Amino acid sequence: MLVNWERRSEEGFAYRLNYSYSGLEFNPGIGFVRMAGVQGINGELLYGWIPGENSKFFNYSINVRGERYTRLEDGKLESMMISPELEINTKKGVHAELAMEIQGEGVLHDFNLSDRVTNNSLNIHSVNLKALYMLNTKLSATLLVQYVNTEDDFIANSRLRYNLREGNDFYLVYNDYRSISGRNLIPETPRFFNKTIMVKYIHTFIL
Repeated sequence: MLVNWERRSEEGFAYRLNYSYSGLEFNPGIGFVRMAGVQGINGELLYGWIPGENSKFFNYSINVRGERYTRLEDGKLESMMISPELEINTKKGVHAELAMEIQGEGVLHDFNLSDRVTNNSLNIHSVNLKALYMLNTKLSATLLVQYVNTEDDFIANSRLRYNLREGNDFYLVYNDYRSISGRNLIPETPRFFNKTIMVKYIHTFIL
């Protein structure tokens, strides 16, 4: 069962609220169901602005997304998430998002999550930064940075794309994977685990 209620708008107040119920004996027959034997809600609250023709911004908004599901078997938490976010779009095509996401998971049976902990509770802090810059319709650059505290690892991926013409693209990709504070360990970890530089060219043939 799924119940949906929403108000769509890019300016002013908007919202979306879903309630779903999937019984213990539910069998979809065809297709994919992410979770069975659960009930819960998920939704989003948003407030947006369109500042007008004299502004450099096309629009911007603040929103909060969230969800919480409980198991029918024991009534306890299956999963939860809450994420506040700021989104900006400029008239030159620059798109930026700043978000924080907090997640929680519940399980029926305990199991080990990491060699660094002696119980079945673990706080994982993952920081992700993604940026896209388009100088024009032909040249663009993307950057993805990730840090995870459980392994104290830093991962960076950067990509430069040049579009010569429709169907022809040139890519320059750089990947960096290293430990942040591993040099204080015994034995000392290497300065980096992996570095990769790749050059890729795509040519589309018309037959």
